[in-house]
Amino acid sequence: ICPDLSKDKKMEESARRMLDEVKSLRPYYLGDYYPVLAVTTSEADWCGWQYDRPDLGGGFFALFRRAESPYSAAEVSLRGLDQEAAYELKDVDSGKATVKSGRDLLSGFDVEIKARSACTLIRYQKAVR
Repeated sequence: ICPDLSKDKKMEESARRMLDEVKSLRPYYLGDYYPVLAVTTSEADWCGWQYDRPDLGGGFFALFRRAESPYSAAEVSLRGLDQEAAYELKDVDSGKATVKSGRDLLSGFDVEIKARSACTLIRYQKAVR
């Protein structure tokens, strides 16, 4: 029996994309870390954190909707940002980009994750004026 090499190739490409994504985030791990939601062990609560590099004008945050969470959205407040600046946010999975003010990101905004036991990773960068 011959293995399905096309399936192995797809898995290899997927693994390579994920590894490239992790590598691209490495510079932010050297910056500031903030929990963006209360830290709990309850399967009904969301969890999430932020890594920020003020010197690079950017960072990322990751949010996880746990298995028993009845809520499809959570209010998140980022930290360490310039409230007078604009930031471009990009959802890593969908590629969707939006621009929000630092003030809005600091004061709180909603993030939706429709499926339970799912997550989202959003990168942000200070927008050039």
